[in-house]
Amino acid sequence: MRYLMIAALISANAFADTKALEDAIHFFKANVNGKTVSATTNDEDSDFTQTWKYENLGVSGNGFTYDEKVDIKQTVYELDADGNRKQPGDQRNRSYKVRTEIGHREGTDLLLGFKRFLESSFRDTTGSFYTASVELDGDKLVINFDDGQPSTWPKNPPATGVDLIQSKHVETLWIDEAGKLNRKFTQVTEILDPKTLEVLKTKPQFVTEQKEN
Repeated sequence: MRYLMIAALISANAFADTKALEDAIHFFKANVNGKTVSATTNDEDSDFTQTWKYENLGVSGNGFTYDEKVDIKQTVYELDADGNRKQPGDQRNRSYKVRTEIGHREGTDLLLGFKRFLESSFRDTTGSFYTASVELDGDKLVINFDDGQPSTWPKNPPATGVDLIQSKHVETLWIDEAGKLNRKFTQVTEILDPKTLEVLKTKPQFVTEQKEN
């Protein structure tokens, strides 16, 4: 219901240029669009590399859009009695692409919109989208987005066996002293009661960081 309310609110009102919008567009154009960040995390039973590319920035009089293309290469290994990897391992490579559409809410400094899937190699994304907001925090661009997912959707990691999962995400982008784009992603996942939407459990916070090569 909250997604429908936000959609109606945004659709029913005109957008206009403001300094907040102009600054966000300038930051994205100067520092983010066309760049790729990546990180590799290996542990005893898994090799995991994630590549995140920002592209296709589009600017209009009332907002902007951009795409994110994500490629994940992962190999998961079983371990023998001595803790050594059993070869060749299970390949779990996957990819997806999302588009973020942001506009300025007239009369405020709020930059609101949606993040929606364009394609995915590992799940049906029909009807899947996130509410999104964008703000500049000093020299960092902060993107907040939330979603709600029925547990029937295929997921990796596997489904948790509950009826409703709500994820809250914070994506922070900045340029370091070497002039490289950095990305920090934080996710908080809540398990909800499917009838009351009460939060039953909060899973451990997930944090990952990628950097431009």
